[in-house]
Amino acid sequence: MHANGNFAYINGKIYTCDDENRYAQAMTVQDGVITWVGAQEDLPAGDWTVVDLGGKRVIPGFVDAHMHPVMLADFSKKISSVRGQRN
Repeated sequence: MHANGNFAYINGKIYTCDDENRYAQAMTVQDGVITWVGAQEDLPAGDWTVVDLGGKRVIPGFVDAHMHPVMLADFSKKISSVRGQRN
């Protein structure tokens, strides 16, 4: 890992979620934050650790923060009350 945490990812197919410009070829990441996305020839100058994506696709990450444990607890109460009614 580069000491300053600055990376330039190039030669990729980076999905942007922008209907007018769906894919980019490069992006920069500084200390874990995407700071620029665009055409590889427009890559900003900087002290980057360059990572060649080899044409691979990059898609946005998704945070899955829904509440399975709470749902399970709620469902178990309902299951218990239904079971009690049958006895």
